[in-house]
Amino acid sequence: MQLRFLFFIFLLIFIFKNLYSQNETQYTDTSKTNNYTRILDAEDYNADILNEILRKEINKYRLKQKSDTLTFETILKNAADDQAAFMAQTGNAVYEQGGKKNTTGKRIMLYGGSDNGEELVVKMPIKKGTELFTYGKVVDDIMFKWLSDKKGIIVLNDPKYMFYGIGSTLDDEHKKVYVSAVFGNYSSYNAGSTRKDELSIPFTTKKYGLKKIDDNICSRCNKFRNIDDLQRGLYVKDGNIYFKYDNFKALKKLLKDPSDGIVVDVVQRAQYPCEGENIIDNNLVNKGVMLKRYKVSKLEKKNLVKVQKNKVEVLIGPLPKGISDNYELNLLLVLEKRVCRTISPSFSEEGGVEYSNLIELLADTIVIGETEYKPAIENSILEFIIPFEKNKSNYKPEDIEPLIKKLKEPDFIINKLSIIAYSSIEGNDETNKALQKNRAESIVNALKSRQTKKVAYNITTGDNIEDFKHDVLGTEFANIANMSVSEAQEYISKNNLINKLEPILQ
Repeated sequence: MQLRFLFFIFLLIFIFKNLYSQNETQYTDTSKTNNYTRILDAEDYNADILNEILRKEINKYRLKQKSDTLTFETILKNAADDQAAFMAQTGNAVYEQGGKKNTTGKRIMLYGGSDNGEELVVKMPIKKGTELFTYGKVVDDIMFKWLSDKKGIIVLNDPKYMFYGIGSTLDDEHKKVYVSAVFGNYSSYNAGSTRKDELSIPFTTKKYGLKKIDDNICSRCNKFRNIDDLQRGLYVKDGNIYFKYDNFKALKKLLKDPSDGIVVDVVQRAQYPCEGENIIDNNLVNKGVMLKRYKVSKLEKKNLVKVQKNKVEVLIGPLPKGISDNYELNLLLVLEKRVCRTISPSFSEEGGVEYSNLIELLADTIVIGETEYKPAIENSILEFIIPFEKNKSNYKPEDIEPLIKKLKEPDFIINKLSIIAYSSIEGNDETNKALQKNRAESIVNALKSRQTKKVAYNITTGDNIEDFKHDVLGTEFANIANMSVSEAQEYISKNNLINKLEPILQ
């Protein structure tokens, strides 16, 4: 319990027209292994146990979301261990360090990979007062924390990640565990970059001021229809590379900043040998020989099409010297100096065999185990905690987002809503009750607005004195645990203890 935040714990009972329901416990099986229920004793802490349970829970969640499970990778593990140790030493769950270890990407590079990877970090209590948590309890709390966070949901659901590494370290006081999980894919490897000298025409290492993708800046690409068709506009004639496109107006809406433009990346077949690593550097924005950026203003100025104003065709430049065959042309889209898209050519290979017989459609007349479908109504219970800032009755939209997201998986119809509103012990009871009622009603209104059916609800308010007493036991404020609510309120106010109590309350 924290004095700064007042929490609503509420149970939502739903009716949804589906043949399956969700379990109350989201991340763990009903069958617990010995390690899952094993007490996390700081004197006998085993990081491998916590890391393995966390791996299983992450993969279990990804399977539920129809994503592939993750495979262990030593490079990512080393980067995660490094950050977990740093966080435990400094007492903060952060993504940055300093110098050569400043970012997640730099730490992956330090241990032999590229700078392509993502990371989730967290610090989590391993006990509450004198009560020691189990490894499973701590992992459940970690998963709940990550899945209540926008970044956590995105990373854990991202299908592009296939490898992982987890590191976990206790702090010196043996009160919290600091965890780093690093995620990557094949672009996280970079052994092939050392083979550059094997190429007669090496790939470009100069960056020309270009940087890697930025999700906010590059979001404009998502609105451009058939963006892959832009690469088809590249062609070679008489040793020169040209670009053409039939909707210049739409292209200029995408490339609207003066620095925006296109870049041609010439990739050689020799970079992908049959044996050994691919000869590319995954720290670069390009894979092959990169031509200079062709800015949008130059596209307009050098347009070879003079009659049809909505078409564009320009001479990009000559093929790099020494390259005449066995190459591909990638098109890089650059927005505000960020390479937002790398569009590679697509091919349709012929098998060299002709088949002239017509393929006919046959009716499917065989049905196995046919039964009449009858929709059934089932109930499910979801439990969420929504924080409010002190003395405020409005929640932050991002705090309720995980709840709204769950209501769509599947599309629930709310039948009944029960809200238990706990307040911290400072302030008078009447003020707390009024504040809690307003907070509860703001949640009810938010949920009622998403459906036409009326929602039955009841609101219960109360103080959280028992959790408060549990938190202060074993501290210099243990004497407060023997007081009544009114006595504790008066004592805290009289001695100005609110700020001093804040760090020890959970």
